[in-house]
Amino acid sequence: MPHSTLTVGNVEITILHDAEVALPFSRTFPDVPPEAWTPYLKRYPDAYTKTASGDDSLRVHFECYLVRSQGRTLLVDTGLGSANSNPNVVANIGGGVDGVLLKELEAAGGQAGDIDTVFLTHLHPDHVGWNVSRIDGNVSRQPSQTPATWLTRPTGPPMKRPETQKSLATTGGSKRLHRCTVWAFWT
Repeated sequence: MPHSTLTVGNVEITILHDAEVALPFSRTFPDVPPEAWTPYLKRYPDAYTKTASGDDSLRVHFECYLVRSQGRTLLVDTGLGSANSNPNVVANIGGGVDGVLLKELEAAGGQAGDIDTVFLTHLHPDHVGWNVSRIDGNVSRQPSQTPATWLTRPTGPPMKRPETQKSLATTGGSKRLHRCTVWAFWT
């Protein structure tokens, strides 16, 4: 997929496409009757596709962002991953199709070793897919080949549970960033 790049001042932002999948309505929104989707299918045809079995589904993209400025390189999120790095998510959300982030990074003129910082917007499994690798079914604890600093928000997206709200109030909520210990394995 061709890369889209936006330059603002001395900051270059490149979209890295990790995967595109078809999520069936019946699985994604099981309580919504199929006929309720008809006006949206007509109005926004490019937002929808068919599954291999012919079911209407959402067209979902998993994107990451490569940000370059002043000799530094930041990767925002690590996408869906592969059957090795994120097997349950690739099987259940990605339909068994591996993401292609590492190939996209290379096609954009980068390598894992070029990344100074990885920022994980939140810790949902479709945003951390290339963080680890599995060897013989076990998560690899090998440090990344990239010397990147890994950052994320302290609690991920705010949730409505009282204990999370209390935690957000005492930690400063999403205004603070935490260095996180995340093992990464770039194949």
